[in-house]
Amino acid sequence: MQTENSAIGGNTAPPPIVFTDAAASKVCELLRAADNPTLLLRVSSSGGGCSGFQDGFTFDETVEDGDSQVENQGVKLLVDPMSVQ
Repeated sequence: MQTENSAIGGNTAPPPIVFTDAAASKVCELLRAADNPTLLLRVSSSGGGCSGFQDGFTFDETVEDGDSQVENQGVKLLVDPMSVQ
């Protein structure tokens, strides 16, 4: 599943978040193994010094103000406002 594309100046921008069926299936497996149906997948980016940004993946139970959400196969993926950029 992909987020909506937006057209700017006639160009179609790539979606900021792509949550594929394969990724959603794998996260579904992990969530079943964790035996906690309230978990959500949180994706984040943080400064990594001279090597650039570092991406992180964690499970979370809370949707924070400003989080972007993408859902696929019943799995919710969250991204905080700073990381979605």
